[in-house]
Amino acid sequence: MHDRLARGALLLALVGAVACDSSDGGQGPPPDGTESVFVTSDPAGARIEVDGRDTGLLTPDTVSRLTIGTHTVTVRMDTAGVAYGMTLTFPIMSDGGVQRVDLPLVARCLSPACLPPLATFHDVGGVRFVTNPLGMPFYHDGSGGGLLYPAASGNSYASLGTPVFAGFPSQGGPDPVSLGVYPFDQTNPTPYWTGRPAPSDSSAADRVVHRQSLWIVPPTYFMRFTTVRGLEIDQRLEGRNDVDGVVVIRVVFRNITDRASYRAIDSVIPAGGLVYDNAYVGFALDGDIGDATDDLVAYFPAQRTVVTYDADFQEVGFTGGASAAPALLGLRLLEAPPGATTTVLTSWPQSADWFLGKTNEPLGWSVLSASGSTRTGTKLGPVPTLARDYRMAVTAGPVRLAPGDSAVIRVAVLLAPPVDGTFTTGRVIAPGDPDDPDRPIARAAAALLAKGAVAEQFQP
Repeated sequence: MHDRLARGALLLALVGAVACDSSDGGQGPPPDGTESVFVTSDPAGARIEVDGRDTGLLTPDTVSRLTIGTHTVTVRMDTAGVAYGMTLTFPIMSDGGVQRVDLPLVARCLSPACLPPLATFHDVGGVRFVTNPLGMPFYHDGSGGGLLYPAASGNSYASLGTPVFAGFPSQGGPDPVSLGVYPFDQTNPTPYWTGRPAPSDSSAADRVVHRQSLWIVPPTYFMRFTTVRGLEIDQRLEGRNDVDGVVVIRVVFRNITDRASYRAIDSVIPAGGLVYDNAYVGFALDGDIGDATDDLVAYFPAQRTVVTYDADFQEVGFTGGASAAPALLGLRLLEAPPGATTTVLTSWPQSADWFLGKTNEPLGWSVLSASGSTRTGTKLGPVPTLARDYRMAVTAGPVRLAPGDSAVIRVAVLLAPPVDGTFTTGRVIAPGDPDDPDRPIARAAAALLAKGAVAEQFQP
């Protein structure tokens, strides 16, 4: 067993009843009073264990000669240093048919402490970024170290990057639901982020590509609440060695609330699944440029870009020339879903975070849709005036996600030093008017904005 498996993500266990039907999949029951169970998994190829015993079978297959009564079936696949699987306890009934069990392969951390041992570091295009098999790019331990620039410097520019979503579900009341930026807080140590097999990396002389998938599944104690759920999120991260300071991320949001393997976990979902209306999809960054508490955020609507920067361009903890000229960190929307008429550039302080399953979860829709903005086409969040710890996001919408529907966005994470002669170390530059192309921060960010145009040429 891979060492990371033992220290990292734990097998997600669900003990209870799910729909087990009689099926002709596999062979029929032997004529000795015992019964058979046809076991499938999503994806296929998982080991089948019954009552803690490895059957030697792989899904899909039939487990025969099970005595009448209660049994525990586990499907498990160990890959990428993680145990993906699911455990189900259910009754074997004497009904003359072959019962069928459909189970997903999933993995979920039971505390934030399991994530750092799972980290994988990627060096490309002068950037070092972290991924983990549970689906949160740029997350190491939540206190920086997830996005380094230059790669070997140790200078940290982000604590987390994550897909974000907010919309109105078709069941559960009038309030919207939303993904939070951080998947857990002190009162909810189990995240909704549920990893799926299996992350993959490909490297070549010119680029690095990382792919990973996750499901959004409420923990058991939030299942009965109106909360975000039933989303499959696929991510593709790409960096090129001939392009400095750019990582492009393609995110696919898919409504899987009608998928049998998802419903095996989330039995609260109504028949036919949920529809999300007036939804916004996007990507968010917790940009911590060295010290997290002295940053500002500026918007560039013409470039569909939001930028976090050190307010006075001074980070004494940084190495090299970055201590007197820390880079700016940008997030640019490259591609929005068809039919999405609005781009949102927004930011908010750490103190305004919302959390999954909590009463302030609807706040996420207001932030991610910039519901208070009167602009058309490109909405903007509030313009920060005080240096502090900010999150930033780009989103697009509104879109409608019925079961089986998907929405795709592409974003670019951009890093570039301020342009020489446009700033003075130790002197604050205000965000200024977003519609002023010649404001001081626009001149300082010119190199970063130019990289956004290069990112447009990356693979869709």
